[in-house]
Formats: sequence, structure tokens, C-alpha cells
Amino acid sequence: MSMRTIGVLLAALLVAAPAAAQDAGNAEVVVGGHLFAAGGEVRTTQGAVDDAFLAGQTKNRPNCSLEKVDLSRRALSGANLAGAYLVGATLVEANLAGANLAGANLVDADASLANLRQASLRDARLHNAAFYLALTLADMSGVYMNGGVLRRARMQRANLTGAYLIESDLREIRRGGAIIKGANLGGSILNDANLVDLDLSGVVLEVADLVNADLTGANLEGAVFRQADLYGAKLFETKLKGADFTEARLQAADVRGSNFQEAIFKDTILPSGEKHSGPLPAPQL
Repeated sequence: MSMRTIGVLLAALLVAAPAAAQDAGNAEVVVGGHLFAAGGEVRTTQGAVDDAFLAGQTKNRPNCSLEKVDLSRRALSGANLAGAYLVGATLVEANLAGANLAGANLVDADASLANLRQASLRDARLHNAAFYLALTLADMSGVYMNGGVLRRARMQRANLTGAYLIESDLREIRRGGAIIKGANLGGSILNDANLVDLDLSGVVLEVADLVNADLTGANLEGAVFRQADLYGAKLFETKLKGADFTEARLQAADVRGSNFQEAIFKDTILPSGEKHSGPLPAPQL
């Protein structure tokens, strides 16, 4: 049934019921997941909250609606919530070990201190979500987070390959073996982050805050640092072949033993504090 046909039927119903039509200006009808107002407004709805899941009757509820529900400290290990609508949900200290949250919408959700060990968040939406201390062994490949909070998150062996963590708070993350290759961390806060020995090849760190970050021994070949702030960062023996430092600040950074072959320096502030434009042979660092 077309949206136009549904609209015609709705109008007919309102006309056929004069008593109900007295308040027609505020009338709303849900048809096929769409909310129709008497004034003609149409918007998508998510449907009722899944009571069966909340009652603990089942953990297998892909694509269910759990908007703004409080699941704090709930035992949800192994739950199947793939594609679930968890906007604004509270998952503080919830046990989500091994849970399937692939493709879930967790915008504005709070999963601080939750157990997400071996959980899948692949391709999930995490705008403004909080995951304080919560990501050991989690699969976050391809997730999209804008303005999220991962401060001090435990990310031991977490998979963030190709993830988008835009303008997010990643301060003091604990990375132990995390896979972040090809991720986009543009505009994120990473000051004091421990990224020692990680494979960060191809990572986008444009406009990122990396003040005093420890990148010792990391592989950052082909990484993008345009307009990034690396003041005081540790880049000791770091692989930076082909990295782009256009308009970046490297002042006071420790770059001893690093490989800057084919790296791009344009309007870059060097460790000495000197601003440099044009190609720069590595020895000049």
C-alpha cells in the first residue's frame, strides 16, 4: 500500500468519525511504522519497547526497540541485539560479554563500565555514546562514532579496523594489542594516549589532539596528521613513511630514530619550533 493511499484512508476515517474529529488537530495514527498526524505530518517511529526482552523472557531480539531503557547491571551475555534501537539506553555495568550488537543504534547510549568482552559492535552507530573502561576484545570494526566518549577505555585486543571515531574523547585509552589500522580518528582527543607499538598505518588523525601522546614504535605509515597537534608527543623509532604532516605541530616532539621517508611537510612546525614549508629531508629533523 502506497503512502498516498494510506494518507487518503486516514483522511476518510477522520471525516467519518465527527466525534473523534473534534480533536483532530492532535490525532495521530501509526500505520506500518509511520506516524500520521491529522495535519498531514508524517514521521518514522520505532514502535513499542520490547517487553519480552525487558522481562528476561528472551535474549534473542534482533532489531528490537529499547529506546531510553535502563539496562544497568543486567545479565545480557550472549544476547542477540543485532540492529537493535538502543538510542539513549543506559547499559552501565551491564554484562554484554559475547553479545551481538552489530548494526545497533546506540546514539547517546551510556555503556560505561559494561562488560563488552568479545561483543560485536560491527557497523554500529555510536554518536555521543560513552564506553568508559569497556572494550576489551570487542569487535568495533566499521563502527561510526561522532562525539563519543572512550576515555580511559580498556581496548586490549579490540578490533577497530576501519572504524570512524570522529571528534571523540580517546584520552588515556589503554590499547594493549588493539587493531586500529585504517581508522578515522579525525578531530579526536588523544592527548596522553598510549599507542605504543600499534599498527596505525593509514589512520586519519586530521585536526586530532595528540599532545604528549606516546606513539613509540608505532606503524604510522601513510597516516594523515593534517593540522594535528603533536606537541611533546613521543615518536621515538616510529614508522612514518609517507605520513602527511601538513600544518601539523611537532614542536618538542621526540622523533629520534623515526623513519620520515617520503613524509609530507608543508607549513609544519618542527620539533625545534621552526615553521617549515616544502619537502624536508629526514636528517633535518
